[in-house]
Amino acid sequence: MTIEHEAFRGADGSAGVLLRADSASGTRFLTCFVEPRDALYRVAIRVVHPGRPSEWTSLEMADHVGGTIATLGAREVAPGSIPSYADILVVEELVASGEDTVRWDRLDESTLGTVPAAVERGPEAEVDDLDGTPITATPYALSIDGQPTYTFWVADGRVVVSDWSGAMSYRVADLEAALVGSSKDVATHAEAWVRGPGSR
Repeated sequence: MTIEHEAFRGADGSAGVLLRADSASGTRFLTCFVEPRDALYRVAIRVVHPGRPSEWTSLEMADHVGGTIATLGAREVAPGSIPSYADILVVEELVASGEDTVRWDRLDESTLGTVPAAVERGPEAEVDDLDGTPITATPYALSIDGQPTYTFWVADGRVVVSDWSGAMSYRVADLEAALVGSSKDVATHAEAWVRGPGSR
């Protein structure tokens, strides 16, 4: 299992982490941050797949803020769709392929509906890293139903910065670096997620 660590910074001043663990059976995700009014946002996701997001078989979601746990099976939704939580996996597949664009049906897990989505590679440019240092990277822009949304910045074959329509996340070396600036609550949840199995 390998874990990718990102420091999250919201446009509203929130700070936290985005974590991802890849294994042979799929990918686990954690989004955890504290909002300006000290409300903790925490969602843990597990997408089960054999190596390609388009071949996913199930998705588990655990929202420990509201206590919601849900499981979706690929057979229960539109065939050929890919969960929105796997967007970054689609981007990484495109980067590895060397192609300029990819299109697919993106699953909205809350409605079980799908919308057309696409990622397109743009020209190399500069984007600021977590410490404000400009880095040269290639933008991969995600559009949903024809509307631009997120941008994933890639350098040396890896997503290094993600623009979530204003909120930003930055790939860092380890959990300690990802937690800089985050609250103790975020650290507690992140450390437990790293230690614990499954999506929770």
